[in-house]
Amino acid sequence: MVSITFNGTDLSTFGLELQQIVVPITQEAKFAQLQDKAYLFEAVRPGKVIQLSCIIYADNLTDLLTNIDNINKVIAIKEPKPLILGHQTDRYWMAQFQQMTGPFTGIGAYEVELVFFAADPLAYAADETIYTTTLNTDPWTGTLNVGGTAEASPVYTLTPQSGPFGDQIIFTNITTGQTLIIDKEPVVGDVIVIDTERWIVTNNSVPIMNLIEGQFPRLKPGNNSLNISGLGDSPQLKVEYRGRFI
Repeated sequence: MVSITFNGTDLSTFGLELQQIVVPITQEAKFAQLQDKAYLFEAVRPGKVIQLSCIIYADNLTDLLTNIDNINKVIAIKEPKPLILGHQTDRYWMAQFQQMTGPFTGIGAYEVELVFFAADPLAYAADETIYTTTLNTDPWTGTLNVGGTAEASPVYTLTPQSGPFGDQIIFTNITTGQTLIIDKEPVVGDVIVIDTERWIVTNNSVPIMNLIEGQFPRLKPGNNSLNISGLGDSPQLKVEYRGRFI
């Protein structure tokens, strides 16, 4: 039985079988109109409406009503939670329940339309990827292969080990052309975290955004060529991310 999992609960437990899925892929054009001329900007992806046609089965009417109550208790919450569709268990959306409608089709069956809304239209990989390495040169260049079909927002952790250090740390994703500069000479004991999802850089858990310039280096699907300089001899790099899917 193909079903759905919401907030960690597999709804097949309550007799729900997934029949049909409508998950549209949409983009909105952004432009400026000046009389007879227009300037087109980068498109944006609006939130995703996820429509699911399902049947809830039971042996009798009493069990069917109990199953419906149990499903309602799981999905009818106000916060967005992970939604996994049974045919694609390698990814999830952070989705919020909107409505459940449909007719009873018999004593032991209820045809329902479930609608969820994901304000973030991109799905996340179910499994987090963690990559760690020692940078054996300064500057260092390496390649990181990223899965998914959309840009990922990683968390980078940089841990200097020994000098000589540069006057600043320069972190570039050559593939995307994004460079972040940390205007600080690193020292042994620093743990520098670059969180591209939340747009913040910390050193030993203290924000250092006043020392930052440039762009947060995100990761594209496929091979990414990374270049890091200024961290001295044999620093550690850790990259944590979830692949994203359109």
